[in-house]
Amino acid sequence: MCETDHYAGVSKGVVPAEPGIRMTRRQSIGAAGAAGVAYALTRGPLALFSGSTSEAIAASCVLTPAKTEGPYFVDELLERSNIKSDSDGSNIQSGVPLELKVNVVGQDDGCAVGEGLVVDIWHCNAAGVYSDVSGAGLGHDFLRGYQVTDSNGQVTFQTIFPGWYSGRTVHIHFKVRAFDGNSTTYEFTSQFFFDQAVDNAVQATSGYKGTPDTLNSGDNIYGNDTEVLVPVTGSTGAGYSGEITVGLTGLPATSDNPGGSGGGGGGTGGGASETDEVEAELVSARVKTDKDGRRVLVAKLKADEKVDVKLRLIRKGKAILRGKGTVRKGRHEVELRVPKRIDAGKATLKAVLEDGAGNVETSTRKVHVPRGK
Repeated sequence: MCETDHYAGVSKGVVPAEPGIRMTRRQSIGAAGAAGVAYALTRGPLALFSGSTSEAIAASCVLTPAKTEGPYFVDELLERSNIKSDSDGSNIQSGVPLELKVNVVGQDDGCAVGEGLVVDIWHCNAAGVYSDVSGAGLGHDFLRGYQVTDSNGQVTFQTIFPGWYSGRTVHIHFKVRAFDGNSTTYEFTSQFFFDQAVDNAVQATSGYKGTPDTLNSGDNIYGNDTEVLVPVTGSTGAGYSGEITVGLTGLPATSDNPGGSGGGGGGTGGGASETDEVEAELVSARVKTDKDGRRVLVAKLKADEKVDVKLRLIRKGKAILRGKGTVRKGRHEVELRVPKRIDAGKATLKAVLEDGAGNVETSTRKVHVPRGK
């Protein structure tokens, strides 16, 4: 799931209104398209929130199936986003460009973002060759690397669309790990796949080997597990962009970088390093019905400093509504529109407040969601 830039379109204290959103002094989040992205202002200093409805969250909370590691994983410890070449910049691999974004969430923790986790990917080149394994790939490390998930649980790789080799459909291997010093405290391994029509279009271009001898439907590792099918946009000429959410269970609370340095991207998993140093608080929360019969979640915040805010409305361990943004010093009343698809009943609002130093405070409030009109 892709979030909007918190500051996109902000100029001199103005947030652009989306069609159909009524901007008043108590501006509320309104749905902005099928993706469930929404905007809001708070009463007080400027802030921009992006929200996600239950439909989008439900999709992002699907448990990702594990898949075999295969014989081609080499722990090169290459922290980089662009993996098209060897780590020294040589031996750049040709092929259709692919930008791959991976979001990691705790499927058993209300879709909490997995921050500070190490995500490796590796795959073959257009000719079906892996680096540093055998033959022409020996002594090279192209199309391998890792990134550490940011505060949104996301990593981004710049690579090429994979080729294929006999007996396998087109795929990308990936691994999610957490470390405590030199010890691995969490490890999950699986593979990504692509729509067969996209595979066929790419493999028909120059430098690739043509239609794979094994399609998705015949690949016993893919097994028609659509949870690992990466949706992409683009073309063979311009390249493709894909984004997928990986839902995992049992994610650890903290993680270092490989080798245990603890820096350069390592951090607290799920943004949950509890301290008392954040000079902000969730004062109250409720769900009201406005004059038009629409249900609105109202969260009152008090901040003595600028803080990032993540709000999740949770029911039965799953996030049914989510928003995030930034508030500055002052008192704020943040409003999130509650979609019609959310049933009436009890729920819990979870607010995660993070200051500029990385200190985090989490607060919860019980709320009752009334029936929609």
